[in-house]
Parts: sequence; C-alpha cells; structure tokens
Amino acid sequence: REDAAQFFLICRLAKKMDVRRWSPMFAEVLLQFVAENPFFLASSEMAYNFITSTGEGLKIPFTIPATIFGGGNIATVVVNNSGQVEVFPKISILGLAENPQVNNITTGRSFKVNRTLEPKDGLQIDMAKRTAKIVNPTEARINVLGDISGQFWSLERGQNTIRIVTDGSAVISGMIRFTARYLAVV
Repeated sequence: REDAAQFFLICRLAKKMDVRRWSPMFAEVLLQFVAENPFFLASSEMAYNFITSTGEGLKIPFTIPATIFGGGNIATVVVNNSGQVEVFPKISILGLAENPQVNNITTGRSFKVNRTLEPKDGLQIDMAKRTAKIVNPTEARINVLGDISGQFWSLERGQNTIRIVTDGSAVISGMIRFTARYLAVV
C-alpha cells in the first residue's frame, strides 16, 4: 500500500503442498490456505485504559437525557473500532470489585459477573472466545461462566461507548483491547 499500512491474515495450510519441479533451479508450488477468521487484521492492537470513580448522582444543572447513578463505581470509555466489521474485545478488570458489569452503551448489551473479586484478583473476559475467568496470583484460573448474566458482545464499527460499573466503593482499573478487522485491503 502507498500509505505503508500493514495488515495480516492468520491462516493454516489446508492441504499438502503441490510441488512441480521444472528444473533444478525452478519449481512451481501450489499452496492452499484456510483462514478460520476470514478477516484481515490491523498490525497493532488498540488498548484503552480505564479507572473507576465513585458515582456522584445527578448534578444540577443537568441536561436531558441525564444519568442518575445510585452508588458504586463507574468508568466510561469511548473506544474507536476503525475496522470495517464488528470486533470482539478482551477486557481485563483489576482490583476489589463487587459484581463488575461491562456495558456497551452503543449496542445496548451488557455483561455482568455476579461475584466479588478480591484486591489482587484480575477478571479476564474474552468476548470472541466467550470466556470469563478470575486470575489470582496464588491460585489457578477460576472459570466464572456460571456466575454471569447478560451476553457476550462486540464493538460496532466506529465509536462505541463502554461503561464499567461495580456495586462496591473500591476503585478498580482495567483495559479494553482489540484488533480492528477488515474485509479487504486495497
């Protein structure tokens, strides 16, 4: 490409290579690949950090629509999916969190883990693989799929507003990561 942008496609060899030798110096090779995720991927991953703060309720004066928040912690992050199709993010939440919930305000979908994370716990959510697990430095990974409500969701093309909410008052931090996907590279 003229703009030097780089993309990649993850493939695996579908069949044995078909090699036709024409001479000791020249051969023709036929390779067939299968792309299980048939999209070109951006060469770098996007990462958006967040940190929650205590909800302060309704401030006066206010505009309509207004958000009335009843406690706990909240963080709002606007992420930009510059790709041509939806993408499934990976979300990590660190620290003491009661019933952490991750909402995609743009699509109206939410994902909640009905469980309390300890101060050194990390919650890892992979929306593409449909996994959710707690990682504790002293224990093995704990699958929390039995403790979820809502649904796994994707980021639409363009800007998406993501809201992270917890029931407790402890401040948590985390990251939203994804790689933009493209139908074709022109």
